[in-house]
Amino acid sequence: IRRRLDGWTAGTVVVSYAVAVVFGALGLVVLFLDPVSTLILTGVVGAVVLGLLVWLAAVPMEQ
Repeated sequence: IRRRLDGWTAGTVVVSYAVAVVFGALGLVVLFLDPVSTLILTGVVGAVVLGLLVWLAAVPMEQ
């Protein structure tokens, strides 16, 4: 993430905390959903996370 943010440490920390808060909120929402809605939400979130990981994997590692 830091390479995507051009070495911005504070931004990396903010993004990391924001992702943790979003995942925590989704975890609480899943507690109140029926099984089908939980499956749909989990699938959508999984697809988004995989997309973000592919995007992050495209970062060149050499300096």
